[in-house]
Amino acid sequence: MDLNDPFEFLSAELVDPVKRTGLRNFKKNFSENYGLICFSENWSNPLLWGHYADKHKGVCLGFEIPPDHLNKINYVNERFTFSLENHLKNGEELIQKILFNKFNHWSYEEEYRLHTDLKEEDGDGNYFQQFSENLILKKVIVGCESKITREELVKTLGGVVSQVELFRVRPSFLKFEVERNKNESLWV
Repeated sequence: MDLNDPFEFLSAELVDPVKRTGLRNFKKNFSENYGLICFSENWSNPLLWGHYADKHKGVCLGFEIPPDHLNKINYVNERFTFSLENHLKNGEELIQKILFNKFNHWSYEEEYRLHTDLKEEDGDGNYFQQFSENLILKKVIVGCESKITREELVKTLGGVVSQVELFRVRPSFLKFEVERNKNESLWV
């Protein structure tokens, strides 16, 4: 329910109040039991850093995940239609559209999703997915406006630091993207 797109799980046309109520209830029930972890195919897009990494002050985590655990978002220009009668016959197809259709203007995200049960709540209403053989941390990419030091990051990562590539990014000199800062001495 906290996603930043108000059309999440509501990508169908909802003129009919019965459909509208049904999909809103589906979204509410789904969000009480399942969470999403959203990934992008591309970490160099400055919009992603601006929207999801505290205006370039945060970090990007790079994971190795088996492809069969991820669902690619389907970006569409129009809301889809469905009939309540056919939905019982084609329920799986409808659920796939509900979960994985987004308006085309979000396509810059190149998004993939991992759905997970809501189990490990931290007491503040946040949920976490433990790293595992299906969610292996491989990179920590530090934003160009971040104040985090290499030493702080190494300390935070603890025993897994030797298995994780760490680097800082900067705005590209040629393109509208962020890229790895090759001068490692600039990140203390």
